[in-house]
Amino acid sequence: MTEWRCHIAGWQSLEDVEAAAARQAAAARALDQAVQVALAAGASWADIVRAAGMTGRSATERWSGRD
Repeated sequence: MTEWRCHIAGWQSLEDVEAAAARQAAAARALDQAVQVALAAGASWADIVRAAGMTGRSATERWSGRD
C-alpha cells in the first residue's frame, strides 16, 4: 500500500494544483467584479487600491480600460 501511495502522490499533487488554480481564477473573477461594483458605487481608485492590497501600477495594469 505504501508503494501505491508513493506511485500516485504525483498525480494527487497535480490534482491539488489544478484545484488551487481553479480557486485562484474564481477569486480573480470575483475581485474584478467587486472592483467594477465599487467603481460604479463611486469608490476612488485610491480606495480600491488600498482595499485590494495592490500598488497603483498593478491596479492600472490589471483594470485599465475596464471602467
